[in-house]
Amino acid sequence: MADIDGCCAPSSNISPAAHLPTELLLAILDHADRDTTVLAGRVSQRWRALATTHPNYRAHIPLSISYGVTSSRVRAPVSRFRSRIDAATAHGVRMEADVSATYGTERWLYSQHGMNTHSVSAVDQTLVRTICDALPLTVTLHLSLCARIYDVFQDEARQDPAPLLERLTLLVWSYSFGYTPLALPLDFLCGTAPLLRDVSLRNVPLTLHVAGALERPSAFRNVRYLFLRLGHQHSLQSITEHFSNLKSLSIDLSDGLDVEDDASDPALGDFDAQVAEWGARLGSILVCLGWRTAPPPSVVSLLQSAVPVLDVTWISGAAEAPDEVPIASYLRHLSGPLEMTVTVGKNDWETVLCLHSPSTGMTRTFSTPAYLNDVNGSSRFLLGRDIVTQNFSDERNRDLLQAVIRFQASWKLCGEVDWVCVSLPGLERVEIDFRNYTGSMRGLLSQHEYYFEDIPAEASDGLGRSVHLLLSAPADEPVTIRATSILRLIYDYRLLRNGTRPRLMLKNVSLRPSSRDSILRSVLDD
Repeated sequence: MADIDGCCAPSSNISPAAHLPTELLLAILDHADRDTTVLAGRVSQRWRALATTHPNYRAHIPLSISYGVTSSRVRAPVSRFRSRIDAATAHGVRMEADVSATYGTERWLYSQHGMNTHSVSAVDQTLVRTICDALPLTVTLHLSLCARIYDVFQDEARQDPAPLLERLTLLVWSYSFGYTPLALPLDFLCGTAPLLRDVSLRNVPLTLHVAGALERPSAFRNVRYLFLRLGHQHSLQSITEHFSNLKSLSIDLSDGLDVEDDASDPALGDFDAQVAEWGARLGSILVCLGWRTAPPPSVVSLLQSAVPVLDVTWISGAAEAPDEVPIASYLRHLSGPLEMTVTVGKNDWETVLCLHSPSTGMTRTFSTPAYLNDVNGSSRFLLGRDIVTQNFSDERNRDLLQAVIRFQASWKLCGEVDWVCVSLPGLERVEIDFRNYTGSMRGLLSQHEYYFEDIPAEASDGLGRSVHLLLSAPADEPVTIRATSILRLIYDYRLLRNGTRPRLMLKNVSLRPSSRDSILRSVLDD
């Protein structure tokens, strides 16, 4: 008995978890959140050695100092932030630093809180130096700074590499009209950030292009994803030099400022060709044009490149819309056969047109606020011209329409874009998406009792080929409709014109028995 008791009794106070295999400990950390992983590194030297190599091993260290605080409320949080950074650095903990420091102009700090030039500069310098000291162990850095502090930061950060930095966000606030922050230089972060892949810049100007820029070390050389909101004019050449290996680009021009046109600089040679070549190397481009329909020439060259995925958005708020939204110049690289989709997005505020080439993988998507709800939300009215009607109702883009074999639309657009099918001679399939088709909306499809007794006569010549009509709904939102609604869709989408006959397919959509079932059966191509 003594031997058994001795075998069962623990020989020390060491936890059984200390004897877990390395593979099992790593599997446990895979399911732990960031804070738990950091705590696990404090259990033992063995656990620390494993935890510190895990991607979740990082500390989130925030700091927020907004406009309107007193001088003491500026110094105290900066001091606490410094202490947390020092503690994480001492333990070798990787960090996610999130700093929002927008505590006013120097004049406001002087007049309202008694801070002088020296005290303001000292606080700014302490904050910036703390951020820079954290860079060697920082994985994610999000900075929202007033322009004064940003200027100090970007100058200091030239001397500090960021070997672990993966994501960078810079947002600059300028409280003085016409004030432009310092340009972000190529040698930012000492030109060393090998893991940096994701960058977001707002109101941050870039250094203008310089000779030999591509040969100089750059912290942005390996960046793959860039979001750029232009609060100041940028040279597109400087963008291509800072981010030479970019794969995904998003540019927001809705603030009203343009990318400067470099085409007039003779030193750049054929700049349009350079931009088109650089754009073709990207995987995707997203551009928000705001109210404008005529982007700067350099942006036009970018949008006309052979980039696989192009998304152009016009956002005009709740009261305005572009008078004209031409898209023909952005379609030049599409080749058939094509798939055309028209949907409603953002709470019915936008019409989204998408053209996709399955053979080449190229996609062109255009979003415009053509329709908006009225004040009571009971009906929709036209703001500006509809992007589909404007670009496809005449001879423009006629060759492209002849290559469309599949047309998909939201049920909400029935009666608005269905006429397009008449211009699609190669059409093989029409898909109607019944997503968000709720009880309060069902009247839109069946509010009128059409008399279809004469439809079979119209279809009597349509024995040449079939056009598939797919009615689909999400699996968790099945839809039940009557034959009258389907007959209306067939009629509105011109699926009974000469040479065609509809072949019905249903996905998560069922038929409710009605007196029109026999007419529907006579119309369909079995």
